[in-house]
Amino acid sequence: NNRAINPDVEFEDFAYDITTTDNFDHFVELIKSGGVNGRKISLVLSCVDNYAARTSINQACNELDQVWMESGVSEDAISGHIQTLLPGRTSCFECLPPLIVASGIDEKTLKRDGVCAASLPTTMGIVAGMLVQNCLKYLLRFGQVSYY
Repeated sequence: NNRAINPDVEFEDFAYDITTTDNFDHFVELIKSGGVNGRKISLVLSCVDNYAARTSINQACNELDQVWMESGVSEDAISGHIQTLLPGRTSCFECLPPLIVASGIDEKTLKRDGVCAASLPTTMGIVAGMLVQNCLKYLLRFGQVSYY
């Protein structure tokens, strides 16, 4: 229970298609007023599995000047990345996408039906750990935040 540790911290997760109009609008409203006492949230952590969802998060965060951290694991599950995006101060996600997107390779050609190679738990665990460490550095203003 996170509230027992710190009553000012709240985590919410949503399993929906953020690219639809209704869900995108819901996401934007959560950023605006989903924080403590109805205030703007402090940070968005992105752990989505496709480019379209990432560009939707990018759009919302840019519109609202919302800091967000993006993460991902390659389709072959042997590499991953984290990225800190500060609207107006760093490149946005569409301007500086992960290498696979920047290479012009269609991510749909990498996926195999019924197989999620990126589910290799060690790679996902390492990337998640790096994301959490970066998140803590940012929120606690401790150490050097990694931007890519």
